[in-house]
Amino acid sequence: MIDAKLTDIVLFSIAVAFTVIGFHQVFVNGLMESYWIFMISFTCLIIYNLRKTYKRNNASEVNDGPQFKQATKPKTKKKK
Repeated sequence: MIDAKLTDIVLFSIAVAFTVIGFHQVFVNGLMESYWIFMISFTCLIIYNLRKTYKRNNASEVNDGPQFKQATKPKTKKKK
């Protein structure tokens, strides 16, 4: 099985590489001709972010258990 960290690193690296290639192509061919390269980069970043968020949410549910709010002091009204 592929390591999850390796997959995240590869996704992020692909996103960065396509961004650099996209900027190069903007200067060579213009924005409209290189738009699809930026969309590949953006898609890789979205997938990377979703995976990271999913891992963070699952880890907090498994490790921490239910979350409780801390009790705060009741607010008192000032007397005039």
